Amino acid sequence: MIPRIHGRRWQIHHEDREGLYGECDWSARTITIHTSLKNCRRQFRLEILLHEVLHALFPEATECQVDEAGKVLSKIVWADGWRRLDARKRK
Repeated sequence: MIPRIHGRRWQIHHEDREGLYGECDWSARTITIHTSLKNCRRQFRLEILLHEVLHALFPEATECQVDEAGKVLSKIVWADGWRRLDARKRK
């Protein structure tokens, strides 16, 4: 799936990036999530993904605003029972 943010297509990549959990690159319209997060709690990975999506949605927001919103959203979504599906279980 290729998400659309503000009507434009964005790519989500998983890469081995030293010193970063995630990154939002507006000029390239990419969100990069560090591959080491695959070994972290799934809720934390969700928080990082939402954090970077919030940067894409609201580029004028401060890091503090994005950080708080990402934490709140991930807790709400997690508490409601949303979980990542394991690709092996979908087949």
